[in-house]
Amino acid sequence: MRTEYVTARSLARAAKRWRAALRPWARRKPLPDLRRAALLVVDLEHAFADPRGDAFLPAAAAVLPRVLALRDAFRAAGLPVAFTRHAHRPDECGGSMSRHWRWLIRERTAQARLIPELAPRRGEPVFRKAQYSAFRRTGLARWLRRHHTGTLVVAGVMTHLCVETTAREAFVRELDVVVPLDATASSDETLHLGALRALANGFASVPPTSTLLRLLHATPHT
Repeated sequence: MRTEYVTARSLARAAKRWRAALRPWARRKPLPDLRRAALLVVDLEHAFADPRGDAFLPAAAAVLPRVLALRDAFRAAGLPVAFTRHAHRPDECGGSMSRHWRWLIRERTAQARLIPELAPRRGEPVFRKAQYSAFRRTGLARWLRRHHTGTLVVAGVMTHLCVETTAREAFVRELDVVVPLDATASSDETLHLGALRALANGFASVPPTSTLLRLLHATPHT
């Protein structure tokens, strides 16, 4: 079930409510150093972020402006940006994903294309993945090493599936992880907030986007 648990108009109020709900679970520590940070925008493709998409998430429209603000701030600070899209090739076994969902996003279809608002620049990779984790059978880990990344900021969809799984794996790969609480979206507020609670407690910092933007604007250009 996909619900419009937040809109562009209500997001600021919702973010304050989520931040208060997360406070008991969050680790009390400063945000990681963003001078060696990279931004990963997860799966903002037509299937999830287009109202005509087969798995459209109404909340994706609400958080998209904050994702774009992060993208622009990373670019302005000279920090690396990458994207993922979820798609299965015809010759690829769907495995556990197809057994669980009985539906797959197929490669070379409109569903699998990134929404045009993201507009990756030359040199900003788009990693195709076929599992929840953006590290699974992609070049993401190599790309992060090449950029000497110490902190990974993960935004996009869905909070409780691909965003959370990618953030957890980044943590076990010894990266500091940041998941902006109002730059991710899920199919339901309970799932969104539950994922953020788990991440805040064990894996990531979960600040509002505005906090990250202030820090990024103070980050020296490279």
